[in-house]
Amino acid sequence: VNKLDCPLARMLLLKLLCSNVIVLIQHCIGKALAVNVEITSLRANEEVYYKYHPARLPWHAVNQQCIERSGSLAVVPGAEEEQKLTGFLRSVNISEPVWIARRAPEIYGTLILNFLNRSERQSARLLQNFSNMTAVTVCAWLHFSPSCHGGLTVFSYSLRSYINEFQLRARVLPDRNVGLALMVHGHHGPYLSVFANDASWHSVCVSWTGKGGLWTMSVDGQKVQRGISLYSSGHIRGGGIFIIGQEQDAFGSEFKSDGAFCGSITQLHMWDQVLEDREIRAMEKDCSLISSGLLFRWDRSLLEMTTSLQTQWGYIQCQEHSQFPDNEDCVAFHPGSGVLTWDNCDLQRRGVCQFHEELLDDFGTSRFHKTSFFTQPCEDLHDNP
Repeated sequence: VNKLDCPLARMLLLKLLCSNVIVLIQHCIGKALAVNVEITSLRANEEVYYKYHPARLPWHAVNQQCIERSGSLAVVPGAEEEQKLTGFLRSVNISEPVWIARRAPEIYGTLILNFLNRSERQSARLLQNFSNMTAVTVCAWLHFSPSCHGGLTVFSYSLRSYINEFQLRARVLPDRNVGLALMVHGHHGPYLSVFANDASWHSVCVSWTGKGGLWTMSVDGQKVQRGISLYSSGHIRGGGIFIIGQEQDAFGSEFKSDGAFCGSITQLHMWDQVLEDREIRAMEKDCSLISSGLLFRWDRSLLEMTTSLQTQWGYIQCQEHSQFPDNEDCVAFHPGSGVLTWDNCDLQRRGVCQFHEELLDDFGTSRFHKTSFFTQPCEDLHDNP
């Protein structure tokens, strides 16, 4: 071999390798920017990740795709979130307006308790010290399993001196609507037919006051019925134990499978006052939470759960995100100026989804590097050459 050919051969080989590397890099970059490959994710804070949705779609379509991926449209309730979202969009070189959520729904990224097969071993206790209550309101989102029938306990509050102090009971029969009834100090209210047992989520609020024993039940933001004389001469005494999903045959114990809840429960909140009808409607419509009189707010750290109770992080739509008129104005975020504008929901825009960190962990996303910005442009090379 000619000695002069060796350096030339090495140069040609090196050039060929470099060319292939450049082609590979370009291919990866192209895939990273493609519509069907994600660029993930700026960690906006310790609990929320953003993901850019590059397809131009109407607001409702982008919102639905975020939900189908167990996320939501990005929520911008204040200046801090606005700054973080702006930083994320700039990091991926996005300057045009994008669809975001209309308001900051309290129920995005929520802990869901899953009660399976009516077991006495599944329950959650509120870590809350209760004082005497002359009035009370409890609201929660409920999902009944269509395969479970009989008498079920949504929640029970008991005292050492009196077990049946405060309960919400359910009666589920085949091919019948779910019935709900309130019990206060052993006084049992009527079962009300409230909604079909169709595996859908429903919000339920029950209120009671010792003034005349007035009680009210609301479902999906609308009052179902009210009544009087349900333990009208007293108060709900403090010092008790509040259990989700089980009836207490003894103080904080002796659960039975035939009274256990079967389905899922989330976003249980408690107030030491009777919420007005307009306040309940506002919570349902605007995904908001009434702060006045709030006694217990749904929080994983304030729950003591049995090990057999299954949990997950999920997303539930309230009316604010599920019952828009088709052409109602929706919110677009302008990353260049940080301005929010109201635009026709049918306009074709890109969007930004957000995901709860614990929900991502459930799907294995915690394996990604927790840098401020992470891309994986070549992940699908073998599947989509």
